[in-house]
Amino acid sequence: TLPVAFKVVALGDVPDGTVVTVMAGNDENYSAELRNASAVMKNQVARFNDLRFVGRSGRGKSFTLTITVFTNPTQVATYHRAIKVTVDGPREPR
Repeated sequence: TLPVAFKVVALGDVPDGTVVTVMAGNDENYSAELRNASAVMKNQVARFNDLRFVGRSGRGKSFTLTITVFTNPTQVATYHRAIKVTVDGPREPR
């Protein structure tokens, strides 16, 4: 679980009610199992409450996030090596 809600902020006009999804993957696991990975756009913000990786889905690995906004045409953004999953949350740098 993340310490705060994960948010996607639209810089352009996206209608309220538009579905937004988040996927995570890497070379070893093309699609990690996520819970609560879709949200609905409201006032240009999609708020993902309780977004979490399920089980041992990529523990200790860096992931690329894929954010999909289901407008017409669909908008897709990728953020390479965006997150590293640990069992006990974020760690201080050594």
